Amino acid sequence: MAGRKRNQKRSKLEVFSKATLLANYILDTTRRAPRGARGHVVDRLNNHAIDVLEHILSANNIRIDETMDPDHMVRRAQLRIGHQEDAKTTLMLLPNVAWLARTCGAITKKQFEVICQETDEVSRMMKAWMQRDRQRFAKILQAHGLDENALERTTTDTPATLFERDDLPYVAELE
Repeated sequence: MAGRKRNQKRSKLEVFSKATLLANYILDTTRRAPRGARGHVVDRLNNHAIDVLEHILSANNIRIDETMDPDHMVRRAQLRIGHQEDAKTTLMLLPNVAWLARTCGAITKKQFEVICQETDEVSRMMKAWMQRDRQRFAKILQAHGLDENALERTTTDTPATLFERDDLPYVAELE
Protein backbone atom coordinates (compact mmCIF):
# COMPACT_ATOMS: atom_id res chain seq x y z
CA MET A 1 0.00 0.00 0.00
CA ALA A 2 2.79 2.45 0.87
CA GLY A 3 4.44 1.82 -2.49
CA ARG A 4 1.19 2.49 -4.32
CA LYS A 5 0.61 5.74 -2.45
CA ARG A 6 4.15 6.89 -3.20
CA ASN A 7 3.65 6.14 -6.92
CA GLN A 8 0.36 8.04 -6.94
CA LYS A 9 2.00 11.03 -5.29
CA ARG A 10 4.82 11.00 -7.80
CA SER A 11 2.44 10.73 -10.78
CA LYS A 12 0.41 13.72 -9.55
CA LEU A 13 3.56 15.80 -9.40
CA GLU A 14 4.77 14.83 -12.86
CA VAL A 15 3.02 17.72 -14.60
CA PHE A 16 4.63 20.19 -12.20
CA SER A 17 8.03 18.49 -12.51
CA LYS A 18 7.85 18.56 -16.30
CA ALA A 19 6.69 22.19 -16.31
CA THR A 20 9.59 23.05 -13.97
CA LEU A 21 12.06 21.43 -16.35
CA LEU A 22 10.54 23.42 -19.22
CA ALA A 23 10.74 26.68 -17.26
CA ASN A 24 14.35 25.97 -16.26
CA TYR A 25 15.24 25.24 -19.89
CA ILE A 26 13.60 28.47 -21.08
CA LEU A 27 15.20 30.59 -18.36
CA ASP A 28 18.63 29.07 -19.00
CA THR A 29 18.28 29.39 -22.78
CA THR A 30 17.18 33.01 -22.71
CA ARG A 31 19.81 33.94 -20.11
CA ARG A 32 22.43 33.01 -22.70
CA ALA A 33 20.70 34.89 -25.51
CA PRO A 34 22.74 37.55 -27.31
CA ARG A 35 22.44 40.92 -25.59
CA GLY A 36 21.03 42.61 -28.65
CA ALA A 37 18.26 40.01 -28.95
CA ARG A 38 17.13 40.21 -25.34
CA GLY A 39 14.14 42.35 -24.64
CA HIS A 40 10.41 42.30 -24.23
CA VAL A 41 9.86 39.04 -26.13
CA VAL A 42 12.41 37.19 -23.98
CA ASP A 43 10.85 38.66 -20.82
CA ARG A 44 7.41 37.49 -21.96
CA LEU A 45 8.72 34.00 -22.71
CA ASN A 46 10.29 33.78 -19.25
CA ASN A 47 7.17 35.17 -17.56
CA HIS A 48 4.86 32.73 -19.37
CA ALA A 49 7.03 29.80 -18.28
CA ILE A 50 6.84 30.96 -14.66
CA ASP A 51 3.10 31.67 -14.94
CA VAL A 52 2.48 28.05 -15.95
CA LEU A 53 4.17 26.88 -12.74
CA GLU A 54 2.16 29.35 -10.68
CA HIS A 55 -1.16 28.19 -12.16
CA ILE A 56 -0.31 24.51 -11.69
CA LEU A 57 0.62 25.07 -8.02
CA SER A 58 -2.44 27.24 -7.42
CA ALA A 59 -4.73 24.58 -8.88
CA ASN A 60 -3.02 21.78 -6.99
CA ASN A 61 -3.36 23.57 -3.65
CA ILE A 62 -7.15 23.82 -3.84
CA ARG A 63 -8.58 20.83 -1.99
CA ILE A 64 -11.99 19.35 -2.72
CA ASP A 65 -13.61 16.47 -0.85
CA GLU A 66 -16.98 14.89 -0.11
CA THR A 67 -17.28 16.42 3.36
CA MET A 68 -17.61 19.98 2.07
CA ASP A 69 -20.81 21.92 1.68
CA PRO A 70 -21.91 21.35 -1.97
CA ASP A 71 -21.91 25.06 -2.90
CA HIS A 72 -18.50 25.57 -1.34
CA MET A 73 -17.21 22.47 -3.09
CA VAL A 74 -18.49 23.65 -6.49
CA ARG A 75 -16.84 27.06 -6.09
CA ARG A 76 -13.55 25.46 -5.10
CA ALA A 77 -13.75 23.02 -8.02
CA GLN A 78 -14.48 25.92 -10.39
CA LEU A 79 -11.49 27.79 -9.01
CA ARG A 80 -9.23 24.76 -9.43
CA ILE A 81 -10.47 24.17 -12.98
CA GLY A 82 -9.95 27.87 -13.71
CA HIS A 83 -6.29 27.70 -12.67
CA GLN A 84 -5.82 24.55 -14.74
CA GLU A 85 -7.37 26.26 -17.77
CA ASP A 86 -5.16 29.30 -17.23
CA ALA A 87 -2.09 27.05 -17.16
CA LYS A 88 -3.21 25.34 -20.36
CA THR A 89 -3.87 28.67 -22.09
CA THR A 90 -0.47 30.01 -21.06
CA LEU A 91 1.12 26.81 -22.37
CA MET A 92 -0.55 27.48 -25.72
CA LEU A 93 1.15 30.89 -25.82
CA LEU A 94 4.67 29.57 -25.18
CA PRO A 95 5.41 28.22 -28.69
CA ASN A 96 4.12 31.44 -30.26
CA VAL A 97 6.26 33.65 -28.06
CA ALA A 98 9.19 31.27 -28.60
CA TRP A 99 8.70 31.73 -32.35
CA LEU A 100 8.97 35.49 -31.91
CA ALA A 101 12.12 34.99 -29.83
CA ARG A 102 13.45 32.76 -32.61
CA THR A 103 12.76 35.35 -35.31
CA CYS A 104 14.54 38.10 -33.36
CA GLY A 105 17.56 35.86 -32.78
CA ALA A 106 17.14 35.35 -29.05
CA ILE A 107 16.96 31.54 -29.36
CA THR A 108 18.15 29.07 -31.98
CA LYS A 109 16.03 26.84 -34.16
CA LYS A 110 16.97 23.82 -32.04
CA GLN A 111 16.04 25.62 -28.82
CA PHE A 112 12.72 26.62 -30.37
CA GLU A 113 12.05 22.98 -31.31
CA VAL A 114 12.87 21.77 -27.79
CA ILE A 115 10.55 24.38 -26.26
CA CYS A 116 7.74 23.30 -28.60
CA GLN A 117 8.23 19.59 -27.88
CA GLU A 118 8.40 20.06 -24.13
CA THR A 119 5.42 22.43 -24.15
CA ASP A 120 3.42 19.82 -26.05
CA GLU A 121 4.30 17.17 -23.46
CA VAL A 122 3.30 19.42 -20.54
CA SER A 123 0.06 20.29 -22.37
CA ARG A 124 -0.80 16.60 -22.75
CA MET A 125 -0.09 16.03 -19.08
CA MET A 126 -2.29 19.01 -18.16
CA LYS A 127 -5.13 17.66 -20.27
CA ALA A 128 -4.91 14.26 -18.55
CA TRP A 129 -4.82 15.89 -15.11
CA MET A 130 -7.86 18.02 -15.96
CA GLN A 131 -9.79 14.98 -17.20
CA ARG A 132 -9.01 13.03 -14.03
CA ASP A 133 -10.13 15.98 -11.90
CA ARG A 134 -13.37 16.42 -13.82
CA GLN A 135 -14.16 12.71 -13.42
CA ARG A 136 -13.43 12.88 -9.70
CA PHE A 137 -15.50 16.04 -9.27
CA ALA A 138 -18.40 14.48 -11.21
CA LYS A 139 -18.43 11.49 -8.82
CA ILE A 140 -18.39 13.78 -5.78
CA LEU A 141 -21.17 15.95 -7.21
CA GLN A 142 -23.21 12.87 -8.04
CA ALA A 143 -22.84 11.67 -4.45
CA HIS A 144 -24.36 15.00 -3.36
CA GLY A 145 -27.16 14.70 -5.90
CA LEU A 146 -25.82 17.52 -8.08
CA ASP A 147 -25.39 17.62 -11.84
CA GLU A 148 -21.82 17.81 -13.13
CA ASN A 149 -22.88 20.87 -15.18
CA ALA A 150 -22.65 22.76 -11.88
CA LEU A 151 -18.90 22.92 -12.55
CA GLU A 152 -19.35 25.09 -15.64
CA ARG A 153 -18.22 28.59 -14.84
CA THR A 154 -20.27 31.61 -15.74
CA THR A 155 -18.70 34.10 -18.12
CA THR A 156 -17.98 36.50 -15.24
CA ASP A 157 -16.24 33.89 -13.10
CA THR A 158 -12.47 34.05 -13.09
CA PRO A 159 -10.13 32.56 -10.53
CA ALA A 160 -9.84 36.04 -9.00
CA THR A 161 -13.61 36.58 -8.62
CA LEU A 162 -14.13 33.07 -7.30
CA PHE A 163 -11.39 33.67 -4.75
CA GLU A 164 -12.96 36.95 -3.66
CA ARG A 165 -16.30 35.23 -3.09
CA ASP A 166 -14.77 32.52 -0.98
CA ASP A 167 -11.86 32.63 1.43
CA LEU A 168 -9.87 29.61 0.32
CA PRO A 169 -6.95 28.53 2.48
CA TYR A 170 -4.04 27.22 0.46
CA VAL A 171 -2.23 24.13 1.65
CA ALA A 172 1.53 24.28 1.33
CA GLU A 173 2.11 20.65 0.46
CA LEU A 174 1.45 19.20 -2.97
CA GLU A 175 -0.83 16.23 -3.53
